[in-house]
Amino acid sequence: MSQINGPDFSILLAAIESNYFKADDYDAWATELIQGSITPSEWMCKLAVGAPREQVVAYLYQASIVTRQLNTIGHDEIVLGFYLLRYEKGELSLSELLKEAFDLSDSSDSLEFTPEDVAIYLKRNSFQEKNEKVFLQDYDAYLKRLQQTAETSFVSLLSFESVEAQI
Repeated sequence: MSQINGPDFSILLAAIESNYFKADDYDAWATELIQGSITPSEWMCKLAVGAPREQVVAYLYQASIVTRQLNTIGHDEIVLGFYLLRYEKGELSLSELLKEAFDLSDSSDSLEFTPEDVAIYLKRNSFQEKNEKVFLQDYDAYLKRLQQTAETSFVSLLSFESVEAQI
């Protein structure tokens, strides 16, 4: 992969990885970008050809490394933000959200609070109610920040125009 001109691939990767941006939706989005482009980029074609999600994720992971975008926002945090958006839309039940969050936190070093932290904290009897309330408020603020970041990043992603389309 040589120079890649495209949107923030880390956001695109997280949206697809979390299944917030579903195959039919990113296929249609990429097809629309191709139609407005004189010479479509490789990444547009990869998304528009109906390749299996795993192949698209692998390609975007490589693209995000090449463009050095993978760590612009903690990747696992933005994925969790997209899971929260799916939960809010009713696409995930609470148990599914918790399963995804626990699975994600098992392999993550970037999450500020993990679900395990909350579970351990809530099981401790030695903390006063006031401290627990502050902890939960901080955790809630953290999750809202992740959700809002995912949402605004996704809106920005969808407004991407290729350089050709801007000329």
